[in-house]
Amino acid sequence: MKVILLALVTIILISYGLYKIITGFITVPSGDTEKNIQNMQNTDGVLDDLKKVFIGIPAKFVARFINIDMYKRAKMDRDLDRVGYKETPEEFYASAIVKGIYFILLGIILILLNMTIFGVGMMVISIFIYLSSIDKLNDKLKERNEQIMKELPTFIRTYNNTLKQSKDFLKFAINYREIAKPNFHYDLDVLITDLKTMDEESALNRFANRINISHLTQFTNAVIANSKGSDQSVYFQQLNHDMNMLAIENVKREIDKRPDKVKPMTMLVACSIFGLILYPIIMQLVGSMGIFLN
Repeated sequence: MKVILLALVTIILISYGLYKIITGFITVPSGDTEKNIQNMQNTDGVLDDLKKVFIGIPAKFVARFINIDMYKRAKMDRDLDRVGYKETPEEFYASAIVKGIYFILLGIILILLNMTIFGVGMMVISIFIYLSSIDKLNDKLKERNEQIMKELPTFIRTYNNTLKQSKDFLKFAINYREIAKPNFHYDLDVLITDLKTMDEESALNRFANRINISHLTQFTNAVIANSKGSDQSVYFQQLNHDMNMLAIENVKREIDKRPDKVKPMTMLVACSIFGLILYPIIMQLVGSMGIFLN
C-alpha cells in the first residue's frame, strides 16, 4: 500500500513538473482567463461548483466566528474587490481555515490506516496550505500591479499626447478605459467614479495610494501640479523618456522570467524520477540486510 501511494505521489509530481516545463515555453490560457470566459458566458465550471459545496458553504459558517478590526477589514475589502474576489474578508480567512482542516482530516485518516509518516506529512502540509491561501491575496495584488506596471508606459504616454489638447483628466480616464487591458479596468473605474464625486486632487491621490507604484505616484503629483497652473511640460517630457525605458525593461523582464519558471520544475521532475528509481534499490538493500541479520 505504501509503495503504491509513493508511486502515485511521484507520478503526480512528475506530471505537474512536466506541465510547468511545457507551459514555460508554450502559452496556455490561465485559470483567470478561463474564469473570465466562464463569467462572460454566465457559467460555472465543475471545479467552481465543487469549491462552493466543499469550501464555500463551510467557509460561510466558519466566517461567523472570525472578527477583523475595522481598518484592516476596510483595506482588505478593497483589496479583495480589486483582484475580483467575491467574498468578505471573514470568508477569505475562513476559506483558508477550511482548506487546512481538510488536510488535517486526511492526515488523521492516514494515521488510522497505519500510514503515520504520510499522515503527519499531510498535517504539516495543512499549515502550508493555510499560509499559502492567505498569501494568495498578496500574490494576486502583486500580479495585478505587475500587469499595471507593464501598461503604465502606454497610459502615461497617452496622457502626455492628449495634454496638448486638454487638461481634463476625467475625459482622458474615460477614453483610456475603452482601450485599457482588463487588469487595469477596476482601478480606472474607481478613479472615474472618484473624479465625478470629489475634487481631482483627492481622486488622483486615492488612485496613486491604492495602486502604490512609485512611477504612478510621481505622475499623479505632476498632473495635480499641472492642474493648479504649474508648468510641468519639462517634467512630462522627461517622464515620457522614462516610460520608453520602462517599456524596454518590461520586455526584458518578461523574457528573463521564462528560464526561472522552468528551472525549478526541471529539478522537481529530475528529483522525482531519481527517487522513483532509487526507492526499489533501497528496499532491495534493506531486504538483503534483513536476511543477513536473521
